[in-house]
Amino acid sequence: QYARLADPLQVRDIAPLHQIDAQLPCRCDLIPVVLPNGKSIRIALHETEPARGGPADAGGRALVMIHGVASDSRSWTYLRAALHDQHIIAIDLPGCGDSDKPEVSEVGPEGYSPTMLARCVLGALQERLNRPDAPDKVTLIGHSLGGAVILRMYGHEALRTQYAGLLARVDSLIMFAPA
Repeated sequence: QYARLADPLQVRDIAPLHQIDAQLPCRCDLIPVVLPNGKSIRIALHETEPARGGPADAGGRALVMIHGVASDSRSWTYLRAALHDQHIIAIDLPGCGDSDKPEVSEVGPEGYSPTMLARCVLGALQERLNRPDAPDKVTLIGHSLGGAVILRMYGHEALRTQYAGLLARVDSLIMFAPA
């Protein structure tokens, strides 16, 4: 779908942001998470370090961005560029972007529900935040379905209990039109 959009370099108001984003140092890690049915899938975390140079210092903050329906982490391109001085982790939900795209029958009874998506995001984030260079604090940002996933992280008792340590590191929630 993105290929059908106008060339961003030809759109005066967003061309500068597109150019900034293209120059940001970004890496993609595929983090395996295990579903309740025992199947493992990989979740893509696109991590952008602050543009001021070098890896972010441990102990900082990361902005974790979760996209909405019919999208992927690229939907955050212009916000990521505008926040280029921040440590950003943009997640591809299962079935989107660079994350694995298992058939519904392969993911178990939760299917592609907000609960399953929340479980996958929390599992991948926990793995990332267990590394020595992990930030101390996290701000969760979600649009549409991404907002619903964040709400499920806190509203589903089993997830809230299983990932209590991770959720304790979250100091802010920002949701745009949560589904």
